[in-house]
Amino acid sequence: MSESLGSVVLEKQTLAKLPEVRKAVASYLTQPVVRVLATTFVTPNTLTWFGFLLSAGATALIVTEHLFAAGFVVLACTFAQLASSGVPIMSRKRPFAAPVRTSAHPAS
Repeated sequence: MSESLGSVVLEKQTLAKLPEVRKAVASYLTQPVVRVLATTFVTPNTLTWFGFLLSAGATALIVTEHLFAAGFVVLACTFAQLASSGVPIMSRKRPFAAPVRTSAHPAS
C-alpha cells in the first residue's frame, strides 16, 4: 500500500513540474529562431498570417485524411505562432502599442 502512495506522490510532483519543463523546452527551441527573425524584415503580423495559412493547410490535410502530415503542419503552425509573439520582444518593436508618454501630465 505504501508503494502505491509513494508513486502517487511522485507522480503529482512530476506533473507539478510539467509546465516549467514545457516552458523551458519552448524557450530553448524558439529563442534562436526568434533572434534571427528579429534582425530581419519579418514582422509579427507576417508570422501570424503564415501560421494561419499553415493551419488552413492542416485543415485541408485532415479533411483529406492525411493525419500524419497534418500533425507536422500543426506543429509548424504552433512554432510560427510562438515565434510571432517573441519577435516584437527581441526586436524592441511595438507594432500596435500606444505611444509612450514622457511626462506624467495628460496630453492637451
